[in-house]
Amino acid sequence: MLNINFKLFVILLTGLIFAGDATSKIKGTGSKLVNRSTEKNSFNSSFGPAKSILNINNFTSWVERDGKFPRDYVIMPNAWNGSYPKGTAGVIFTEGILWGAKVSDDDALSLRVNGSTYTSGLSAGKVRGWSIGPDGSNYVAPTGIDVHDDQQVWRIRPDYSTADLTDDAANFFQIPLADVTTSDISVIFNQYELDWDNWPAADGAPYTDIDGNGVYDPSIDVPGFPGASQTIWLVANDLDPNISILSYGSPPIGIEMQMTIWAYASVLTAPSNNTIYKRVRLIYTGKIGGLSSAHIDTMYITQWSDPDLGWFSDDFVGWDDDLQMGFVYNSDDSDAVYTDLGLIAPAAGYTSLSGPTSGGIDLPISSFLYFGAGSAISDPDLGVYEGTLQWFNLMEGFLPRPSYPVQVPLTKPRTGAVTKFGLDGDPVTGTGWIDGILLDPSDRRLLMTMGPFEMALGDTQEVIIALTGATGIDYLNSITA
Repeated sequence: MLNINFKLFVILLTGLIFAGDATSKIKGTGSKLVNRSTEKNSFNSSFGPAKSILNINNFTSWVERDGKFPRDYVIMPNAWNGSYPKGTAGVIFTEGILWGAKVSDDDALSLRVNGSTYTSGLSAGKVRGWSIGPDGSNYVAPTGIDVHDDQQVWRIRPDYSTADLTDDAANFFQIPLADVTTSDISVIFNQYELDWDNWPAADGAPYTDIDGNGVYDPSIDVPGFPGASQTIWLVANDLDPNISILSYGSPPIGIEMQMTIWAYASVLTAPSNNTIYKRVRLIYTGKIGGLSSAHIDTMYITQWSDPDLGWFSDDFVGWDDDLQMGFVYNSDDSDAVYTDLGLIAPAAGYTSLSGPTSGGIDLPISSFLYFGAGSAISDPDLGVYEGTLQWFNLMEGFLPRPSYPVQVPLTKPRTGAVTKFGLDGDPVTGTGWIDGILLDPSDRRLLMTMGPFEMALGDTQEVIIALTGATGIDYLNSITA
């Protein structure tokens, strides 16, 4: 994945993404809109609108309506968020997007972190009733949020009416292709049709505006990310204080998150057929009944991942500064899951295609950190405010403990040099700081952060991240395949 072909692919795809996005219509920021997301699927709600799977190419991924990435692909006794290559084992146990900020409003706790890791602090649905003038004046605070349990994940593929949906049904219901029935296919078809006809464009879901009139018409326009073979869209927020505290004990900031996940189906070995794209759009709506003077002073966005590449306890991770990519690879040629399947262990990585902006400048990754489960550096504490303080340290490129405001820097093992980018060596040549020098192979975490930046009420920030995989002739060659 780190070869010149992938570098050229990233450059080309970034251009195509922004060219495609220019043809879509993103509406609804700060306006009072009709909620069209209350219809239910006709099938079991435990699989229905509450979650869905991106499965159009060789990389699959489940996502829930609140933006949480569940561990729903199971090969006993293992579970992952999805599979790579499709239908084999998985490379990601779970992942998520988080944001941390210093907030000035009516709450005594200025420092706050929210988003999703092993649990979510978000409520599915849009923020309602708020508005703000184009110059930032005449702010009206939100009056409410959508009911979490009434929301769904929206999924579409442009060719659903003519495509063979057997693979979609097999992945959605997690059954062998040979066991898929016409009834299973009908369920998938009907849901695609429902989502097409009721696509929540007015709530911010992307679409191609064929007639250029700025209003989604299911008989003319095409829902989904322009040009994508399959798109998932969801919206969530951190405004419910009873849910907000569940992640890391923070009160609400007042953020609406719109997440678009998409993929392209192409030649099996092409990078695009082995990649998933994710755009996260954050809108600062303010809190219900909040102050018009509210402001975010310092904010970060983090892509977090708990990668389990096949068997969970033999992983290494690394950082490629040239590609702005954090990646996972196997620690040797034998993996208890992939090897048993007769496969070479792949490698996979997250790369930033677009970051938040500050002063008109697109911000790159500001830090890359890692740790191993059970090591001296471990996961921030879930469900308590101490976890927020630990996460903010990580977002600023420091060790999580001791908690903020104490900040202990990361240092390179052989030189003692202070850095905010761990494992920036080359595992293929064995040069520089590579995984295995400090920690034995184990269950790893990796996190890539972008920031800092400020947000005023009504502001929008977004990031675009690609998750890609590759398989080589051995575990190290998978990194460069």
